[in-house]
Amino acid sequence: MDKTQTQTQRYGLGRSMLYCCGQFGGNIVNMVCTGWLVYFYTTKGPGREFYISSAVFGIAFMLGRFVDGIADPLVAYWSDNTRSPWGRRRPFLLFATPPLIVTFIMLFRPIFPAGSLAITVYTIVLMGLFYIFFTLVMGPYLSLYPELVPDNDERVQVSTYLAVCMMLATAFQGMLVPKFVDVNSPLYMGYANAAIVSGGMAFVFLYVTAFTVREKRVQAPVNKEASYSMFQAFAWTLKNPAFLIYIISSIFQYLGFACITASIPFIVTRLMGQSEGFVTTVYLTLFPGIAISFVVINALTKKFEKAYLYKIGLLLLALLMPLLFFVGRYPLPVSPTVAGIILMGLLSFPLAINQVLPMAILADIADYDEKLSGHRREGMYFGMQGLLQKIATGLSMGMQGVLFQYFGKELPSAACSGPNCFLGVSLLGPIAGILGLIGFFIFLKYPLDEKTKDLKVKGA
Repeated sequence: MDKTQTQTQRYGLGRSMLYCCGQFGGNIVNMVCTGWLVYFYTTKGPGREFYISSAVFGIAFMLGRFVDGIADPLVAYWSDNTRSPWGRRRPFLLFATPPLIVTFIMLFRPIFPAGSLAITVYTIVLMGLFYIFFTLVMGPYLSLYPELVPDNDERVQVSTYLAVCMMLATAFQGMLVPKFVDVNSPLYMGYANAAIVSGGMAFVFLYVTAFTVREKRVQAPVNKEASYSMFQAFAWTLKNPAFLIYIISSIFQYLGFACITASIPFIVTRLMGQSEGFVTTVYLTLFPGIAISFVVINALTKKFEKAYLYKIGLLLLALLMPLLFFVGRYPLPVSPTVAGIILMGLLSFPLAINQVLPMAILADIADYDEKLSGHRREGMYFGMQGLLQKIATGLSMGMQGVLFQYFGKELPSAACSGPNCFLGVSLLGPIAGILGLIGFFIFLKYPLDEKTKDLKVKGA
């Protein structure tokens, strides 16, 4: 590909920003649910009850994620084969966004008594609906990325923009939402109103993308031989050796790490000994390191392959996460609060790698598939990724529920004293580290050459 051709294919900063608005909007609701829903339902506090146990919530979350995961390849096949005046993907953003926002707000406004069977069923059903609508919006949205940004170098840049928007969504749930729900904060508004504010912001940003992105027109196949069934597309993704290695590695990482990201309020209040509002300080410490890492990663991708850097990120996450076990449990040279903040700072670089590179790697895998088949099936690849990662996330949350239920997640009290009251929270780190290390060793077999978009020749 010559320089002129590359320049004509560049997507550009302005259009990239409009596209990335959807990433910020969709992940506002996703991150608030991930970061605060378990805390809202399983702890008692101002304006909320102890609605359900940790184990029951873990099961509810796991079932919701399973339903969501099953929807991913169905939505992927649907969007890959949609033909409309608006394109293949945009109709999903336009029509699935409103019910996504409604179900999100309803999750934080329980209408049944705490501890009842009705509240359990309500939570399971709403969680399933929320994640189905999330898939209907974000699956087609992410599938736009390989099509809109065909240039290999620009993919890392746009993937970085997407990661920045994810970081901003994470910052919103980690820095503003704690102030919205902390009764001692001047910004206190309670969980229900915080959900309304979050949902309203998500709606606006998703619709900015829906109304401004222009996707390429894809013609319907002219003969039956050119078409394919959903099950054929499903099978082809699993026969792609690059995708198989990538996704199996990712599954192990998600199994370990998803329950960590959903447990930040517990880590702050139990291991670090601070209040809910201190979650904001933790994120303030984490984000500068991630922002600097984004710049470093973009520079490094000009010298090293994306897969090589991704391996480094996987290994660092696997080695650092077990250190969480020592925070607030054993005497350290610094206080538990400082120890937790230091650990978050160390995690910033591998977390940044994990936010930037997977999208670009999966886009390369979709390009390799097109070379083999002649079809643009990026929707199915993102859908299969969603299916398997969400199943892993559901299992991870189920594991979290079991750990909290049987090993403890409570603050020390008259009934329970010492760090064993929250042993379940401490165990999250070592388990995440072991599972992440397995994912690292699997990804060492990744076979795709990102320059040729073909399998590497053994011995080359």
